[in-house]
Amino acid sequence: MAEVDLAASDDPSATYLVERLHLVADRLAAVVAHGVDTDGPDLDPYAARLAELDAQAEAIEDEQPIAARTVARSFGLSPAELDILLLSALVDLDPEARERCREYPGSGGAPRPTIGLALAITDTPLHHVAAMRRFGELSLLVRHHLVAVEGFDLPLLARPYSAPDRVVRALWGAIQVDPLLRNLVTPLVGIPSPQAESVARAIKAGVRSVYVRDRPAASGLAFAAAVVEALEVSAVAFDLRRSGAEHSPYGVAAVAAREGGLRDSLVVIGPIDRLTSADLESLGPLLEAPWPVIMYGPDAWEPAWSRYVPLTVDAPKVEQAAVTELWSATLERHDTELGADAEEVISVLRLTPDQTVRAAVSAALVASADEGPVTAEHVRIAARSQSAGRLESLAERIEPRTTFADLVLPPRLLDQVAQVAARRRHRDRVLDEWKMGGPGSRGRGITALFAGDSGTGKTLSAEAIAGELGVDLYVIDLSTVVDKYIGETEKNLGRVFDEAEGINGVLFFDEADAIFGKRTETSDARDRYANVEVAYLLQRMERFDGVAILATNLRSNIDEAFTRRLDVIVHFVLPDLEHRTLLWERHLPDSLPKADDIDLGFLASRFEIAGGVIRNVALTAAYRAAERGEKVSMAHLIRAMNAEYTKMGRLFDSSSLGEWAAALEDPGALA
Repeated sequence: MAEVDLAASDDPSATYLVERLHLVADRLAAVVAHGVDTDGPDLDPYAARLAELDAQAEAIEDEQPIAARTVARSFGLSPAELDILLLSALVDLDPEARERCREYPGSGGAPRPTIGLALAITDTPLHHVAAMRRFGELSLLVRHHLVAVEGFDLPLLARPYSAPDRVVRALWGAIQVDPLLRNLVTPLVGIPSPQAESVARAIKAGVRSVYVRDRPAASGLAFAAAVVEALEVSAVAFDLRRSGAEHSPYGVAAVAAREGGLRDSLVVIGPIDRLTSADLESLGPLLEAPWPVIMYGPDAWEPAWSRYVPLTVDAPKVEQAAVTELWSATLERHDTELGADAEEVISVLRLTPDQTVRAAVSAALVASADEGPVTAEHVRIAARSQSAGRLESLAERIEPRTTFADLVLPPRLLDQVAQVAARRRHRDRVLDEWKMGGPGSRGRGITALFAGDSGTGKTLSAEAIAGELGVDLYVIDLSTVVDKYIGETEKNLGRVFDEAEGINGVLFFDEADAIFGKRTETSDARDRYANVEVAYLLQRMERFDGVAILATNLRSNIDEAFTRRLDVIVHFVLPDLEHRTLLWERHLPDSLPKADDIDLGFLASRFEIAGGVIRNVALTAAYRAAERGEKVSMAHLIRAMNAEYTKMGRLFDSSSLGEWAAALEDPGALA
């Protein structure tokens, strides 16, 4: 064999592996040529060449790591166990090796290595105990999914085995993630904290498994990233929220854990409820890994998940100042017009550090497409993109087009509506900087009740609040929430609140008395379960970290226990004459072709109706006029008003219409 100089090689990992494969090929040839003689062939020359090669590798590893040796150290593999992997790799690369596998006694003519052949080339006795030590369920190769044994209907030594492609590629130095998890890889962005330093010290002291519990206004993934930064090590992170039906929980955990050893990296993975909800055994590979694994999830650690107990910590709250600084750092290479408004714009966006970085990059891209600097609107659009879709199956997402300037409300009501947005905008300052969130305070969420007749502006006001905050409005579809089966409504609402925790948006429960109704006297089992449902909602709403608005036509139907927990209660009333006049002006804009006979004063004084009814009347009149190719006139409006009263089941009194009564009697008279 020619002299090898790893130090002079451009790729010492590849050079080392090629030489090791040559040695395995030589041993394979010797074993097959010798047959199954009890004494076996003389493999001492092989051992001497391997010792020389490893000595060269050890001399340069501080400067140039050798991938195959790094993998072996990560998993604690002996030289013989590494050779077992290399034999599988050799057979994939070398046709002659495949033919020798066919020739080996007991192979059954299969062109793949068997357990017996693997033991023979590693100079291991061919008996059951040795085979189980190398290939049993508790062996390093099988436990860490480095090899897969097949043919369990065959005798033990005749069973073929193979190494997965990802394992073989890692021996060459490839760092690409296993295809099963490729779409789950997520970047790590952390914000330094004393708690992260503490966990990093524990890992340096020997702790291998850490579980981080996500909390409102916190991020387990960001905290794990901070721990990685404190350790100054490489890491690979997997976001299980992207996993689908094709991912088995145990398979994902096993491959993710193996990836840490193949890359010589710390593993970050979560939320683990995606694993534990389907398979209680799925966390085993993660907890048994000999390298550090940080898991995170929303639930407290459950002992039933595993016999191993990890170090458990709560993710600390992500301070808004740190998030603002992260925005600035990411956008510093781009022209911006945020200026002094940056903190106010960003303060209402509930983004984790990794979402913040992605949103900042997205904002810069949107601004580039607009050929201008990054503005507050670009930031809001980018922030929305980070949470779009999470509630789509449970709610209708509305991109707000209404502002407070569009609301026609008495000043007192408008101020109450604006207070909802003000509470969200200044929450961090009041609760954190000014320390108003004492130990007896409720959660950090903002909850409001909008009560009043239909059409008085409840939904429009909720949209205006979302627009003022620069986030989306999510109108909860009660048909997907309320369920006739006991306990299902609570589960569905729990899903709504759980998904809403991670979005930038305002939750809007229309007809909220359907699920937030009063508790009753307990007369039967249904009453008891209905009361349990309301009690659950009380607790879950109190833990919610976002903005939730409940709307009802009947204030008296809402349970009083909810009232105590509400931050703002707004009683919407029918508009007075002044506001009705203004509403008619808004809904009959200058862009609408109008006849000269329209009398807004008459319409406002004669019909005491809500703004929603005024909108419907104006719209119906516009359609009537368009159908006949005419301008909108008083006749069209009177007929539309009559149709709207009929729709509402109200009596339309034509006796006070004066000259406009003829529009009802003879549709063509005043047309």
